Amino acid sequence: MRIKDEELKVYYPPIHYVKWIFLLLTLVGGVIAVDIHFHSSMPALLKYVREQVTFANFEHKLHPSFGPALHIAFASVWLIYLPFSHVFQLFFRYYHYLRWDDVPNARGGVIENSVKKLLEQPVTWSAPHIQSGKRWREVASELEFPVTKGK
Repeated sequence: MRIKDEELKVYYPPIHYVKWIFLLLTLVGGVIAVDIHFHSSMPALLKYVREQVTFANFEHKLHPSFGPALHIAFASVWLIYLPFSHVFQLFFRYYHYLRWDDVPNARGGVIENSVKKLLEQPVTWSAPHIQSGKRWREVASELEFPVTKGK
């Protein structure tokens, strides 16, 4: 389990467990709203949703029932939290892997060895700021970066 394994704890901080509890509360709130308030009646649920979306019964907007209001509150907070969370990785796994690879860059690790190997390759093209005939390590160490004040 991730909670006990010291190596996996790095990838799954305690805030992720709070996320799963909150998701469970949202789902339980939805079940309670459907079962208690709508008595498991799909037509009643769809009528309520239609009234909420079209503002047909403004009284439901001003004085909502506790079950549906609680579920809407949990779902709203969940939707606000979702784009900033680790959960989006479930839906955008491929993009997430390309953009934010979860492999830590440790000294002597796979990433460092790969970068060292790539820096030893020769430069096969030239530009005003890069000359061919050298290794990438030499080109990278010769680059001058502008110094910006205050940073």
